Amino acid sequence: MGIDVTKALGCAALWLGLAASAAAQLGGPLPGSASSVSAAGPVAAAPLTPNVLLVILDDVGNDKVGAYGEHPQAPPTPTLDALAARGVLFRNAYANPVCSPTRATIMTGRYSFRTGIGAVIKVKQPVAALPYAELTLPELFELGAPGRYENALVGKWHLGSASSGAEFNALQQGWQHHWGVKGNLGNYYSWPKFEDGVPVHSTEYVTSVQIDDALHFTRQLREPWLIALSTTAAHTPYHAPPANLHSERLSGAPADTPVAHFDAAVEALDTELGRLFDAMDPAVLARTTVIVIGDNGPPGAAVTPPFASGGAKGSLYEGAVNVPLIVAGWGVPAQGAECRALVSSVDLFATVAELGGLDARAVLPDYRALDSISLVPYFSEPGRTPLRAYAYVEKFSPNGVFPAQSAGRAIRDVRWKLIQRQGSSEQFYDLGNAITEGVNLLGGSDPLSPDQLQGYLSLKLRLEKLTGSP
Repeated sequence: MGIDVTKALGCAALWLGLAASAAAQLGGPLPGSASSVSAAGPVAAAPLTPNVLLVILDDVGNDKVGAYGEHPQAPPTPTLDALAARGVLFRNAYANPVCSPTRATIMTGRYSFRTGIGAVIKVKQPVAALPYAELTLPELFELGAPGRYENALVGKWHLGSASSGAEFNALQQGWQHHWGVKGNLGNYYSWPKFEDGVPVHSTEYVTSVQIDDALHFTRQLREPWLIALSTTAAHTPYHAPPANLHSERLSGAPADTPVAHFDAAVEALDTELGRLFDAMDPAVLARTTVIVIGDNGPPGAAVTPPFASGGAKGSLYEGAVNVPLIVAGWGVPAQGAECRALVSSVDLFATVAELGGLDARAVLPDYRALDSISLVPYFSEPGRTPLRAYAYVEKFSPNGVFPAQSAGRAIRDVRWKLIQRQGSSEQFYDLGNAITEGVNLLGGSDPLSPDQLQGYLSLKLRLEKLTGSP
């Protein structure tokens, strides 16, 4: 049984028509609209700060989201496509090439070389994890606006270890609730769930459970709330989702047809996100800013041309670090807009803070380096002057060890990209409007042209200045 296409299209129609339906239920226009007076007279004032739903997708790259148009055979993603149609799609959003480092940047607003998280955390082992000295996003709210926001984390945390609280780590890092998992799973249908530290083994499809839990908190938390929905999908293991959630014709073992099974997981995730938005109170959804970001690109086995498996998750190439970022809802007046400015996963920290009425820099102590730049100005003016001159990504291992035994980093500006890996020669690319790197300009016998040399030296200087800071 395949997906109900009518329902999938209906989900997109819901998103596109949400403003009108929510306005009708509220007795007036959506917050941020031009008028706050109806034909019947003044309506209730819009909330000063919105609910924030931060959705972190696991291993879902631009090639797996239809709205990006970067792959001719992307799996169906009508929910995400409709979200982009009523908000802002960021074309040049960057994250680290693997999970835990990206999540640390989102939670702290700081690059990995500052937090010490440059590799995937092995949650069952007594290894380095996100330091308690780091101030997380929920802790920022509690420090800057005590009691203003209730919060909950649903799904994957992956920033704690056996030596840092394990199943209680998210609660110890500022989250009032955590219903989900410590890290990666071995089975989507039988998995160790924790509800505020209490083990509750689940035999239900993990994506559906995570959507159920997110819906629960949208109804239980006092507004305004901050909910992080950190999905397990579409991370391995490859599997067959419930048939009513996808349209892929799956055959054979998942390991034998990884692309089809991975795409089915993405489509099932998109379908379940649609269910979440359908089931939310329209008035609550109208008071919510929705932010969706990928933590890194897909693994090599799930990648097909024009993307290359060697440039997938774990690498420093575009297929691993250029990730989807879509924002819509309260406070996002731009509709169906695309922003081409360089932005980073690290920027979500200041962005969510500003949505919640806080200046992250003003709340943090002066000695704490902050790398985050709020994206809020792009919500109304996607084509404005860029706020960031470059995007920076990195990987290193082991966590918490400086200098790292194995390290790599990359930096790009509007046109050029420089990659440095420990023990390897530098790589330098002219990205232009390309979605992959192309030819390494340092790999041939021809010298760099004056423009290329200027771009190379500029990035090299920026890189040295950035990573040489405390």
